[in-house]
Amino acid sequence: MLTDMRDRPTDQPKPMAKARRSTPPGRLNSLGFSRAELDRFLDELEALAPHPRLKTAGGKPGKAAAAPAPKDGGGAAARRFVRRTLRLACVPLRVHRQGGESAAFPVACRNISCSGISVLHSAYIHPGTRCTVFLPNAAGSGAVAARGEVVRCRHVRGMAHEVGICFDEPLDLRQVLRTDCLGDWFSLERVNPTELSGPVLCVAGSEADMMLLRSCLGETRLAVTAVQTADEALAMALAGTGVRPFAAVICAHEPPAVDAPALVERMRERGCRVPAVVVLAERTADLRARVALLTDVAAVTKPLDSQLLLRALAEFLLLNRAGRAA
Repeated sequence: MLTDMRDRPTDQPKPMAKARRSTPPGRLNSLGFSRAELDRFLDELEALAPHPRLKTAGGKPGKAAAAPAPKDGGGAAARRFVRRTLRLACVPLRVHRQGGESAAFPVACRNISCSGISVLHSAYIHPGTRCTVFLPNAAGSGAVAARGEVVRCRHVRGMAHEVGICFDEPLDLRQVLRTDCLGDWFSLERVNPTELSGPVLCVAGSEADMMLLRSCLGETRLAVTAVQTADEALAMALAGTGVRPFAAVICAHEPPAVDAPALVERMRERGCRVPAVVVLAERTADLRARVALLTDVAAVTKPLDSQLLLRALAEFLLLNRAGRAA
């Protein structure tokens, strides 16, 4: 679940040498749109080209479509990242030119994925142009600088151009969007099960839950080690840390037999940094608060969808999303 970020201030980047600005002072963006005008404009765009949507916490839709096309021109078939709505009236964009010159513009933002961003600007920007976009930090201070390259630019109407920028490196959207640790914040639209490989530790107190986990992982190349208690899981996770590290731990929350957040907390206290996916039967305020304090963890809730579980695992096994709190 994602929260609308439009009213969050974005720290302006410090000006670079030889940087030029072409937007009159006082304007939020190069198009001169107010926040209300931007909303109306984007609502019209969405009505003309609707996409499947993911609801956000603020009631605004998040795109379930793909990010800007990759640099290799792979097109729709190569797109795989979930696109999220990010309507911001003012986002600093720095365009880098040959000879070390740069030009800075405040642009409006339409949406974002971990692979790229769509912004609105008052002029055409040639594909292949190098640039840096400065996004508000969800932590509340500073800006997240994402370097990339313009991969497409299309005229919408009037002076408005939609510019698609592909990031050099995948961006962890938790840096710029406030996410619900028990929601679907995962980056990939869909995961091919055969992409996932390596040893994983599955913890489930009941045979039914273990069968469910095995069924969800059945088409992957993951080597599953199954245990029934939290103590067994902790011992094996710690042993694996120094011998054959597990790629991930999947834990079905079944208190009092297996308390998944407590198990992950015990692992972290003992120095075990193996990523964990906890499977919950419900979303409660208590579970949300406990999971939010954990690092290197993702949570999914029942009824369990196999693709959701694979997408959660892919954050760590394919995208290397480690080292962050939930």
